[in-house]
Amino acid sequence: SFFVSYLIQIVAQHSLNALLVFGWDTINTREKYLKTLVGVYSAYSSVLVVSTILNAVLINIGVQKDIAFWGTLAGTGVLNYYLLSWLATRKNNEDDLGPSLKSSRVRGGG
Repeated sequence: SFFVSYLIQIVAQHSLNALLVFGWDTINTREKYLKTLVGVYSAYSSVLVVSTILNAVLINIGVQKDIAFWGTLAGTGVLNYYLLSWLATRKNNEDDLGPSLKSSRVRGGG
């Protein structure tokens, strides 16, 4: 099915994002790789649901199927880019914190 193949290709897309956009240093350890992969799965899975709903809404309000498809594709492509950029920036900012600051953030402090 489309959903299953989409979820499988996220692994390849994750590597391509590191190679072409964010740099290999974002996945150069097992911990970084797994953390960012979870983030990518979360982002892409969420956008998959949003795009399906958006496409259905557009078609139901009378937008032609081709226009709804391409509009949804373009919109979610941009959304994916900004969402992954935000996740990468957030992850890099957490890496810049010292261990004591990270643990205090988890406990609810600073």
